Amino acid sequence: MMLVLTVVAAVLAPLFFAAPPASAVPVTGRAFGYFSSENGGFWLGSWRLADGTLAFCVNTERGTPNGAEFSYADGAALGWYSPDDAARLAYISRSWAGSTDPTTAAAGQIATWTLTGLGSHTQEELAAKAGADAASVLALARRMLDEAESSASRSVGAALELSRDGDGSRVTAVLTADTVAAGPVVVPAGAHEGTMTLSGATFDDGSTSASVHNGVPIRIRVTAGSAVADVAASVHFDGLPYGNALTMAVSSGAAQNLLTAGSASASATATVSTPLPSDLPFQPVVSTRTSAAVADEGAGIFDTVIIAVEPTVSTLAEWPVVGPPGGPFTPVPVTVRSRLLGPFAEQIVPAEHPPTDTPVVCEVTLVITTGPGEYVTPSCTLAGPGHYVWVESISPADTTPAEGGARILPWTSSFGVATEITTVNALPAPPPPAGQPDVAPAPSPEAPRPEAPTLPETGSGDLSRLHAAVLALALVATGAACLRPRRPRPAGRHLCVSAGA
Repeated sequence: MMLVLTVVAAVLAPLFFAAPPASAVPVTGRAFGYFSSENGGFWLGSWRLADGTLAFCVNTERGTPNGAEFSYADGAALGWYSPDDAARLAYISRSWAGSTDPTTAAAGQIATWTLTGLGSHTQEELAAKAGADAASVLALARRMLDEAESSASRSVGAALELSRDGDGSRVTAVLTADTVAAGPVVVPAGAHEGTMTLSGATFDDGSTSASVHNGVPIRIRVTAGSAVADVAASVHFDGLPYGNALTMAVSSGAAQNLLTAGSASASATATVSTPLPSDLPFQPVVSTRTSAAVADEGAGIFDTVIIAVEPTVSTLAEWPVVGPPGGPFTPVPVTVRSRLLGPFAEQIVPAEHPPTDTPVVCEVTLVITTGPGEYVTPSCTLAGPGHYVWVESISPADTTPAEGGARILPWTSSFGVATEITTVNALPAPPPPAGQPDVAPAPSPEAPRPEAPTLPETGSGDLSRLHAAVLALALVATGAACLRPRRPRPAGRHLCVSAGA
């Protein structure tokens, strides 16, 4: 789709008057038409001059031009006719004065006299000089006058239109005729061929000059390494059948003056100069860093994106722009797609591409509309313990052709870049809920304790046996104490004594 038809620059070219040499040229005789012998003879048709030029008479009341001498003159300089009548006569001159058909030549002469003055004659009277062809001559003369009225033009001009769409820049040479009947009318496309030259741009074949047809858009390529370049174009058309320029053959005596055939033509030239965006592709590159090298489970992290242009001999050195010819221009929008991959149980090893079937935590997009710089992606939530890594990519498909997508070269980041890795460690066991007492640990197993000696049951009849047992235990304990090593004691002091002492 056309972005905008933006710049139209035109120079209305003056009409080109191509008059024959100024020396006197005689009429050598009749050319094409009908001769009537009535009333001393009458010629209805065109006349031939010595240089081969054909012409119609313009003064019915003056004498025959046969044998008279003439000099050529610019009709506008003579001032004989209004601009509109001059336009009608010029149309007849270009269209029919040079015809070799007798009927056409006779009809053209009647149409010319109708515009310049019939004098005492009528169209019907004049057409009768054609004898049997009188009706055809008269009908044709009237059709000529109708056509001259609708198609005659006072002037013609050229304009150059520059436009841009997703496929680049185009230039169109437009011709406009200022018609008598309807004012300015665009000439049908393809009617005329001209020459166009370029500066700051080339045609598709790399040339800077080419033949072009009016109304037909021609693609041009702006190959500057900068985002915007000054481009100039010019076009020139010659020999255009428009305008009211006349070449008259002026009699040196009393003979009729003559309207010559098609010797006056118009030229049109147009130029334009305006800034245009370059059509070269560009290579975006991205460097990134994660917002946290270490984070907790459930935390949100984002990626910081630094985007720039990587120039080469065949790509732009600057960020490209879009916009109509002459501006305003805006940066080509670029979409950076960021994916957070993980978690990985092992340390991440750098590689050109991620492993197949790598889990994706989330994918976020960042649309960059202001050119190179530093940007921040939307955040992603970390799912659990492990290692995570960001990867980025840029695709031309994310930007429409009208926005300059065709000039974006794709880009993909490597896998495992250190500044893109975030590690999430496992969380410790949670503390008990508030207000709940700690639970003591279970005791470790111990060896069974020796059972205490069991004393025999006693009763009132066994009191003597109980005393004996107690005494025996006491003696055993005393003996054991006496058997332990002892420090020297003071003389005459004994701690242990034997029974009965």
